[in-house]
Amino acid sequence: MYDYDVCVVGGGPSGVITAYSVAKAGYTCIILDKKPRGLIGDKNCGDALDSLYTDILHEKLGIEPPSVELGEARDLINKFTIATGTLENQLSAQTPGYLVNRLAYGQRLLKDAEKIGVEILPEVSVRNVLVENNHIIGVEYFDKEGNKNKIKSRITVDASGIIGIVRKAIPIMLKNDINYDFNDNHVIKTYREIIKLKSNKDHKYREEILLFYPPEIKPPGYIWIFSEGPKMLNIGIAWVKSDPYPIGKSMKKLFHDHLDKYFPTDSYEVIQKGGGNIPMRPNFDSLVYNGALLVGDAAGAVDPTSFEGHGPALDSGRMAGNAAISALEANSFSKEDLWQYNVDFMKYPGAMHMESFIASQMTRDVGVKNLEFLLNRKIITEEILRNMFQEKDSVISNSTLLKMFLRAFPRWPMMFKLRKYMVKIEKVEEIYKKYPMSPDKLEEWRKFRNQELKMNF
Repeated sequence: MYDYDVCVVGGGPSGVITAYSVAKAGYTCIILDKKPRGLIGDKNCGDALDSLYTDILHEKLGIEPPSVELGEARDLINKFTIATGTLENQLSAQTPGYLVNRLAYGQRLLKDAEKIGVEILPEVSVRNVLVENNHIIGVEYFDKEGNKNKIKSRITVDASGIIGIVRKAIPIMLKNDINYDFNDNHVIKTYREIIKLKSNKDHKYREEILLFYPPEIKPPGYIWIFSEGPKMLNIGIAWVKSDPYPIGKSMKKLFHDHLDKYFPTDSYEVIQKGGGNIPMRPNFDSLVYNGALLVGDAAGAVDPTSFEGHGPALDSGRMAGNAAISALEANSFSKEDLWQYNVDFMKYPGAMHMESFIASQMTRDVGVKNLEFLLNRKIITEEILRNMFQEKDSVISNSTLLKMFLRAFPRWPMMFKLRKYMVKIEKVEEIYKKYPMSPDKLEEWRKFRNQELKMNF
């Protein structure tokens, strides 16, 4: 009856790791992707990848991290910097990672998956899901010649990115009473250029990623400057989709206004350019349906402050693969059978992403001028930055909080506003520890979470 045990829609990081995990356990799997085979895995983004996630992949699945020598990473990351107001007003912390070549690394992961039996079907357009007895049992797609085809699978995985091809096609009666749409308040528009400097000197951002919050861009939007080797930089802009542009400006014009300040147009050549959309909200409250799973951007698995999605995508694929394997072993594919994926993901990074979402709303409420004040007065310190972006811990101790208040004089009203957000953040871990072990308690937990955090997701 079934063509494959698992059908994955999308061959990006979350999809290929899901497929790799399943195939490694001895099950059949196919990846469908709209791109030509040689372009699967490419994406216009900041290209930063936290080594936490590559270490997990190496430990759990034996997958090697991206290699600088093989061109899979263009630079290592050793420093994370935020700047507000001006590029000179900075705070940095040590954060290990990679600036990856998305195409080279993605293609290597695909080859790794193919070696253990994963089939890849490129240049196809998935249009709908197959439903039988309230279970997703595969997809309908069109090949590049326009022929309509079907693939039946025991489990279907949506790894199609923010567009969520499978997610959008799933019948409403299977959607757990959850709104699975991204509104414009929860979408980040991006544009980036990879530039090669003409100077004989190396640039000053080696092994660094920098997030710059200028006055013209409302947080959590920012300008990014990421090193891609001694002569190359990945520079881009992130803008909340619902925010109107200043009069006479576009996102690309705002981007070039800042780029030209620091890099005159005759000082570099553009190697690559493009843009896209990124989710900016906590991940959906359930990532499973009868016979189907959401991973990566399709699940909203992106950090809502830094907008890093590559690492969470890889790990969501690994966890989804584990849940699929357990369901295949039991030969039962209901949402109850796949529910452990939800439980695992909500512990981490789900809880951390909710903390980050609250932090992003805090930066938006406070604004750039107050963020600049916080850095100038050393109210936000390297320790806080390290905890948030390396230790993945957004909770601030009482002693640190007291020091912050003392340094903030006379802007204590702003600090009380910050404290309200911090109280929310401190609640998140315990709330997400109570995430239900079965779907019948989900609605009760969602009401509890929304009440405690004064949110409506």
